[in-house]
Amino acid sequence: MALMAQEDARTNKTASLGIETYLRESRRVSVSLIYVTPLLLLHEVLLRAAGGDTRNAVEQAFKDLFWYLGPAAGWLHAFLVLVVVAAVCRVVALRLPCARLFPAFLVECLLLALLLGPVVAFVTGPLELGARVPGGPSSLEFSLLASISAGIYEELLFRLMVLGGLYVLALRLFGVARPAAFLLALLVSAFAFAWYHHAAPYGEPYEPRAFAFRAIAGILLGLVFAGRGLAVVVYLHAMYDVLYDLRIAAAGW
Repeated sequence: MALMAQEDARTNKTASLGIETYLRESRRVSVSLIYVTPLLLLHEVLLRAAGGDTRNAVEQAFKDLFWYLGPAAGWLHAFLVLVVVAAVCRVVALRLPCARLFPAFLVECLLLALLLGPVVAFVTGPLELGARVPGGPSSLEFSLLASISAGIYEELLFRLMVLGGLYVLALRLFGVARPAAFLLALLVSAFAFAWYHHAAPYGEPYEPRAFAFRAIAGILLGLVFAGRGLAVVVYLHAMYDVLYDLRIAAAGW
């Protein structure tokens, strides 16, 4: 009877998924990894179907790293697979309702993506950024792939590695107070994010308002990353870029 009561309690707890439960469980690292993995796999499948021509400098840098590692890259691939498997095991052990949370997760990311541009434009003024991908017969196709790629790889670099890495280094290695460490990491990652869009291959010519737009967007993305986790910021970024590409394409029809 006691076991049945415990099981009923777990079932009732899972069935009553409120906003507090959603916000808490959806920002877990294990859940983020599970949500990001299928998006990454989808991008790789679509990229190979389109000929494998990546147009995102950060994605290319990650793949070049694997290429330079040679046979050792197999160990890194194995480690990444083990990390995802560990995340799945963690979610199963905790009985986290990932599938049930996913629709609400997508809605949240879409709403944030729709808000990102207007919020930044409120500070910088309306701004039409340059085309994300050079023209060509498959310009829209590659733009959409680049948008998904940007959501994945740019967030892994600028939010997870730069923001997260600098925060940990400032906090643990140099003993900086938490608020100062986070502010430093947030600003460095945001300005690096903005600079990358002008300096990287296929980047735009430098224009102060475009730089400011992306720097402020980088700050907002960093705050979302800190408050809502990696998966939300990855999908938010990808959705924002996809919506932007579709709007540019629709304007040209």
